[in-house]
Amino acid sequence: MDEQSARIFNIINKTYPLKLFTEEQREQIANNSVIEEIAEGTTIFREHDEALTLNLIVSGEVHLFWLVDEEDAEAGEISLGNLEPGDVFGLEALEEESKYAENAMALGLVRIVRFSLEFLDPYFEENPLPQNVLGLMLRSLKLFHQVDLPWRNPEESIIYMA
Repeated sequence: MDEQSARIFNIINKTYPLKLFTEEQREQIANNSVIEEIAEGTTIFREHDEALTLNLIVSGEVHLFWLVDEEDAEAGEISLGNLEPGDVFGLEALEEESKYAENAMALGLVRIVRFSLEFLDPYFEENPLPQNVLGLMLRSLKLFHQVDLPWRNPEESIIYMA
């Protein structure tokens, strides 16, 4: 296993629910994955973009947010919080023909691994437990997006825990 694959393998081993794959599956996933570097301030995806990848943070932080007015970025944002190494985001990609429900932006240099559903499907077929847990996380996230907290200021973060 090369250095990059070993790094991916180590983070998968620490990341719930990805660590629910068998050791052999985790090794195969790590050996067939690539760490992507994303520059500070780069938008990883936008709300309503087609959800194509499940993302795992290797290093750095990712800021999740909604725009107050999607047509006027200057109107401000509603922060959904920041994610750190080992966090998984872009759960919407687990459903075919789905769209992302939030915006994701790199805070500083971020390294992530992107997994397409097409890539993960054979592993899910062999071992459905990680997919079942990710599916529960997605349903929880969808319910979270329906929460209306009118007392909260747009600058305040909402902490989402799966």
